[in-house]
Amino acid sequence: QTGTNPCAHDNYSCSHLCLNTPSGTPVCACKTHLQLIDDKTCAEDPCLTNNGNCSHTCTLSATGVKCECPELYMLADDGVTCKASEKSLLISSHSYIYRVTLDTPTPQVSYLNYNSISYSLALGYDAKNERVIYRDAKAGIVSVSLDGQYVQQLNDDWEAFSITIDNVAGNLYWVRRNLIKVSRVDGYHIKTIYTGPGDATVTDIVVYPQRQFLFWTVKNENSGFVARGALDGSQPRKIDEVPLKPTGIAIDHREERVYYVDLHNRDNILISMALDGTDRRKIVQSTQYMFVDLAIDEGTLYWTQSHHDNLNSAKLPDFTDVKNMISYLSKGRHGIISTNVYDLVVVNATVPAGTSGCEVHDCEGLCFGVTPETYSCACEDDVPVSGTNSSRCGKDAQLLRAKRTGLLARDLITGEEIVLKDDLSGVSSVAHHVRRNLTMWADSMTDKIYSLDSAGITREVVGHGIVSLKSIEIDHVTDKVYWLDTGTNSIGVSDLEGRYQTLLPLHNVTVITAFTISTKHNSLYFSEGAPGAIYRAGMNGAGQEVLLKSSENLTISKIQSLVVDPHTSTLYWADSSSDHIGSLQLNSTTPVKLQTVASTHFSAITAYQGQLYIAERLHQKVYKYDLRSQETFELIQREDVADLKVSHVSLQGVQSSTCTQNNGGCQHLCLLSSSTLGFACACANGLVLGPDSKTCVEPDLSLVIAGRSKLLKVSLDSTLPTTPAILPFSNVTSGAIALAVDVLNGAYFWTDVSKDSIFRGWKNATGFYQEAIITTDVKTPDGMVYDWVSEILYWTDTAMTHIQVCKSDGSSRKTLLSGLSKPRAMAVDYLTGHLYWSEWGSTPRIARAHTDGHNNVTLYAGDDVGWPNGMTLHHEDRILYWADAKVDKLISFDLKTNTRRELVAREMHPFGLAVWQEHLYWSDWQHQTVYRVDRRNPGLPTTVISGWKDLMGIAVLHEQAQPTLIKTNCSYGNGADYRGSTSITISGRQCQSWNSQIPHKHSRTEENYPFAGLGAHNYCRNPDDEEFPWCYTDDPTVRWEYCSLKRCAKLRYEQISENLTF
Repeated sequence: QTGTNPCAHDNYSCSHLCLNTPSGTPVCACKTHLQLIDDKTCAEDPCLTNNGNCSHTCTLSATGVKCECPELYMLADDGVTCKASEKSLLISSHSYIYRVTLDTPTPQVSYLNYNSISYSLALGYDAKNERVIYRDAKAGIVSVSLDGQYVQQLNDDWEAFSITIDNVAGNLYWVRRNLIKVSRVDGYHIKTIYTGPGDATVTDIVVYPQRQFLFWTVKNENSGFVARGALDGSQPRKIDEVPLKPTGIAIDHREERVYYVDLHNRDNILISMALDGTDRRKIVQSTQYMFVDLAIDEGTLYWTQSHHDNLNSAKLPDFTDVKNMISYLSKGRHGIISTNVYDLVVVNATVPAGTSGCEVHDCEGLCFGVTPETYSCACEDDVPVSGTNSSRCGKDAQLLRAKRTGLLARDLITGEEIVLKDDLSGVSSVAHHVRRNLTMWADSMTDKIYSLDSAGITREVVGHGIVSLKSIEIDHVTDKVYWLDTGTNSIGVSDLEGRYQTLLPLHNVTVITAFTISTKHNSLYFSEGAPGAIYRAGMNGAGQEVLLKSSENLTISKIQSLVVDPHTSTLYWADSSSDHIGSLQLNSTTPVKLQTVASTHFSAITAYQGQLYIAERLHQKVYKYDLRSQETFELIQREDVADLKVSHVSLQGVQSSTCTQNNGGCQHLCLLSSSTLGFACACANGLVLGPDSKTCVEPDLSLVIAGRSKLLKVSLDSTLPTTPAILPFSNVTSGAIALAVDVLNGAYFWTDVSKDSIFRGWKNATGFYQEAIITTDVKTPDGMVYDWVSEILYWTDTAMTHIQVCKSDGSSRKTLLSGLSKPRAMAVDYLTGHLYWSEWGSTPRIARAHTDGHNNVTLYAGDDVGWPNGMTLHHEDRILYWADAKVDKLISFDLKTNTRRELVAREMHPFGLAVWQEHLYWSDWQHQTVYRVDRRNPGLPTTVISGWKDLMGIAVLHEQAQPTLIKTNCSYGNGADYRGSTSITISGRQCQSWNSQIPHKHSRTEENYPFAGLGAHNYCRNPDDEEFPWCYTDDPTVRWEYCSLKRCAKLRYEQISENLTF
């Protein structure tokens, strides 16, 4: 009956089965393959399908699948994968930062691969972004990824003495003399929150965000104290005034206690106390423990010790189980490299319980936890908070104007005029990043993009790769800058540091006249010249579509500026040819012509709160147009303005995106897109996405091009885009002409006629590097070739009338041939040992000699030889090619039959020439293009890249482009060029891998010897001019031995000097 059967009443609210129990309280149950997700409801168990995508344990909760990890593992950012905790210590020590493992049976020491660290002292770890933040004596406070790939200068405070990080709010604290400063971990919004007595020094600092506390130690000449305050520096109070020279402060989160060191006379005292300073205890006092800095994790105290550079540990709270983890830590790769270890911090430390109040916030600048549930916002020094909830930074909306000579801002409420930057000469566009308080502008004279931060520091952001810069836009969500290059008819994008640049894959657009972006719509909008159209695409360039075409009712022919009002989702434009202002609701297909003004030259348009601001350059005026009344233009300024933008937080509201979380998993660029994911990864020019669509890889086949002020690299893989990448060698300024490559060692050589020098550049795991290898007695080095077998570089000097050679590092320089008549292009034959070159003198010719300079003969001469700029050799077919800029022809010369043949004759001005398999490639000055043609049956050439000025020398990059004569079972000479795979010593021992420091520590690494063929292998090599190839052995008792190799029979090499072998 209903009264005695609860299941009979609405099935006891069970979604499926209701079961009575002896206790009288029924329970709900589920059918097969279903599971209760609460006490009543049954649902399919997603854990039964592919384990719910979890890598380890899948459980079902009321909110859905929950992935869990076993002990010693942690959940990765994707929420489904478990990864090892990789807990470790970072320790600063002069020119190195050490990493010591804490989750291995014995501590393992490694060196973080950061270049040019200058006296690292203060140290912190940004856990959210997995970045090390340290004080550098030259650069200031620097942020760098754990792998050393991305280095960013946060500020120039090289006097910072101690660093701590609030990993909840994302704030960076540091001390400088008697000051405590804070900024976001990205370096923005620097604020001073504490000023101590003038004679005092803040010695250390630690943050406890889950309890909303900041602790610091202060010392002066005769006394000191420990202080505690709120996270914003307010309510400071002394909680311990006993110490004499307090330093080295840390928090034990499990016991909720503060530990610090007092350098009391000759003794070191370790003190412990409660968070409010009560229950003060002396833990240890001794001269044995020379504490420098402290770190605490899971009840273990770690400290660095100046005596013997030790790293020690002890169990808290009683200082038991004291261990010397590592001694003489600073005795590193090159012997004693420092005399002290300093700061230390735990990587992947256990997060204490509790909340800070800043887990979720809308502060534009700094967020400080006030209680576990509340927070306050703050801005950088001298910038007040604003907005209805005091979460914004800055003043009222400003109208930014780009004049050719500077940047101006006008407060739209008060009318106050502000000069942001003057003394400029080519400004064509401006943009402002409100959250970062960063102003950027385009310089059309230098074709570069610059930034100006709130501290007044100007930086060059994009300095290469733009031919004719017109305008820029900022994506404030993913922190990207976009630009329009009318010289290449392309739109490019880069991160705000200029590290990764790429051109968007737009297509079938004759002339791009203007563009804008809308992060609200994840879209890019751009206009095309006559016949006229407006296009829309994702901000990654994908999904291009026509939004609006020119018609009888509305002529679009020369739009100069576009803008989207994010509040009304309306696109506005200014057309200087048809003299009209137009608009289009983005959810509509019907455009509106708002206003027509005859005889004008619109240059810019922007929108804000129902107003349009329009710049007109013919009469040098700035107008305001009210969209509500749609009446006449109101003149608000008389000046020649190239661009306008309104800067206000309402136009750049807080917007979530996958790109803001670990860069969307993208290795290079994470761009907003119109796809279902809302984002897409992109790679720097010249690289392509790998199979996971996130990492970036090198193409197997590419072309390198010298372009005076840049070196370009473009993929020749037909399945990949041919968008050039600019190799970031900093000293390529304005004279890069001749080019050669060393494929095996990844090296580039180029001549610079503006600096009268020859450079070598290379790339390794930490970045691009270069050096000048020849700097004297060079005048016009127009031609160059590299003999990769002998590792010798040849170059011509037209003014010096000679050909010279040197080793790949610039040593052993020698004049090979002199008294030549304007020598120019070059090629080398590694099979026969011949050198070929062209001469431009009174009797132009193609010449040949042995690679040692002997037997100089004329190979070909005649009236049909003029200005042979480029030269290359197809080794297998024995055919020499040259490009003649005077007669505008490409010539082939069969070395087997001495037969000359004209391949291509057309209007052109060729310079560089290269051959790969069945194709010839050449650079053309006149058409600013690199062409390709079939070398056997030349027809019409195809374009590789176009629209790039000053294209000079070119070379092919492929692992088979420079085949080697070196055999794997023998060695020539002392074996310095041996690249075989033998890994056995003369005693039969196995070789130790060159990138390993076990069992023998050494300095013969790929980083220190980048051209010696070292790396992640254990093959025999001779990086340091020993008598024969050798290796470190895997026997701990035998450090190194010569290898079990035979000497090769002599081929074409001939010793002609003490140092050079040809």
